[in-house]
Amino acid sequence: MSFYTKIQQILYVLLLNRVLDPLIFGDYPSEMRHYLGNRLPRFSSSESNFMKDGIDFIGVNHYTTTYAKDCIHSTCSLTGNRAINGFLDTTRERDGIPIGEPTGIEVMRVVPRGMREMVEYLKKRYDNKPMFVTENGMLK
Repeated sequence: MSFYTKIQQILYVLLLNRVLDPLIFGDYPSEMRHYLGNRLPRFSSSESNFMKDGIDFIGVNHYTTTYAKDCIHSTCSLTGNRAINGFLDTTRERDGIPIGEPTGIEVMRVVPRGMREMVEYLKKRYDNKPMFVTENGMLK
């Protein structure tokens, strides 16, 4: 696994899996336990069983895609360089090149591959659980 793929995977854990894993698998992702340790609450067996398979489908809201930046080996914003964020930050450019075309909102870019990558990731991680794109778009 490449360095960038590992960073992307950690970002998915922190943005997606922290919500979906308890609802589908009954517990937080192991990566979150690694970063947050005892600060992350533990579920009892009955709580875990109650939550497991607790949703019928995944609703996807997707507006833009960003790069993930490693804050352990790079300079990051104050909010990115924290364990709760997996010591990751997000950025809209790499080596001075924007990730996509601008939109009417400064922090958003047009990055069609981002939707495809996220849907493929969710499909694989959550065993093809039914999925609906509930929101998607941008302003011009």
